[in-house]
Amino acid sequence: MFNRFFSLLWLRYRYLLNNKMILFVCVFTPIVDFSVLNFVPDVRGSIFLMSMAVITIYSLTAGTFTTLIISEEKDKKNLRTLILTGVTTPEYILSTILFPLLFSILGVCIMPIAFAISIPHIGVYALVTFLTITCFIFVNLAIALFCKNQTQASAVSLIFYLLIMSLPLFLSVNKVAKLLTDFSLLGAHNQYFNSMATFSLLTPQFFALIIWIVAMLVLVYIGFGWNRKH
Repeated sequence: MFNRFFSLLWLRYRYLLNNKMILFVCVFTPIVDFSVLNFVPDVRGSIFLMSMAVITIYSLTAGTFTTLIISEEKDKKNLRTLILTGVTTPEYILSTILFPLLFSILGVCIMPIAFAISIPHIGVYALVTFLTITCFIFVNLAIALFCKNQTQASAVSLIFYLLIMSLPLFLSVNKVAKLLTDFSLLGAHNQYFNSMATFSLLTPQFFALIIWIVAMLVLVYIGFGWNRKH
């Protein structure tokens, strides 16, 4: 089991070495761009822009990065080969999420420092961002597993990215838009950044995030099983 798992990790590592541009765009671009933007006097200390920076990390580093890894494996028939060699679903999921998860955690840790924002209840910030990162990884993993090729997966991932980036803008439009946003996978994130000092883990938005994670994990299992048969 462990030999297969570490072989999968080595495969992911080789992918990163051979695709440095994807690594730069998905991992370093959000960090560098928003860190540079923070040198603008009117931007430094902006909680709204820090929130948007973290959402970009969710979408690119946790999301699109995951989609590209899996969709390329499918294009090169590597996923089919892995399935035939007996790789289990948990092994595949864990090896897939490790690098996007670590890079995303690095990004959300840097953002408060870059924006010079003091985070109250740092443990709550860590938990909300960690769970949201996990949810985005599972969503994009499911997208990649169900799409036929890298082009299709990239297109769906891009649409998802644009939709997610626009969600915070609809918070004040009307009650229906706010309700949809509150119970989206970004609901807990938005609620946290709107009320850092008073945010509670007992909010409906946080429980909605847990439900999203469970639902997406189930979908990933179904997607992996679907690829076994096709």
